[in-house]
Amino acid sequence: MNRSWRLIDSGFQTAAYNMSFDGRLFEEALSAGDFSPALRIYGFRHPAVTCGYSQKDLAQKIKTGIESAFRMTGGGLVFHGTDFTYAVIASRMHHPGFASIETSYRIFHEIIREAFAKGGIETELFKGGGRRAPGGFCFTNPVRNDVMFKAEKVAGAAEKRSKGIFLHQGTVELAPFLKEGAGYLSFYEKFKQWFLEAFRAYFGTEFVIESGPVEL
Repeated sequence: MNRSWRLIDSGFQTAAYNMSFDGRLFEEALSAGDFSPALRIYGFRHPAVTCGYSQKDLAQKIKTGIESAFRMTGGGLVFHGTDFTYAVIASRMHHPGFASIETSYRIFHEIIREAFAKGGIETELFKGGGRRAPGGFCFTNPVRNDVMFKAEKVAGAAEKRSKGIFLHQGTVELAPFLKEGAGYLSFYEKFKQWFLEAFRAYFGTEFVIESGPVEL
């Protein structure tokens, strides 16, 4: 890929803000025609849960008092609070590996695996198989090419495509790596740097940094 990537670091925001921002970036790309691919990284200000667009029945099971929002992409329930979250908005023309959901899914999870490797943490991609757990919770049901750590799913994603343009929303659960006395925020910042280094190396590109939080 020759063109540079837009990098948007939004910091920690509400669930509604995060999902709305991703949706807006996707809609803008659909209407723009030619555009530069974007990587957005963010966290959640409060414990929250997001639901895939088709999971309205599951959303009703969420207890009151916790923030919730629907994702434009699919998938089950994802709990947020000790995770690193990212979104990619790009076209299938931006990279040969973006031709299908399967190949782009693997690419971004390979980047996550490499990010962990930079911190000396060994992970692997799920090869598929096994019995699905009931309940519709995303991180209890790994699918092919999810990122695994000691047989536990630590990264998953979902993707929406239209007119050759896609929104890829991914979550990396950091809780298994928080040792006693180690804070979430400090590890979040470490992983963010590993992730950006791995992302830049994979695509051989530079980032054009844009402002973080904006009014929606």
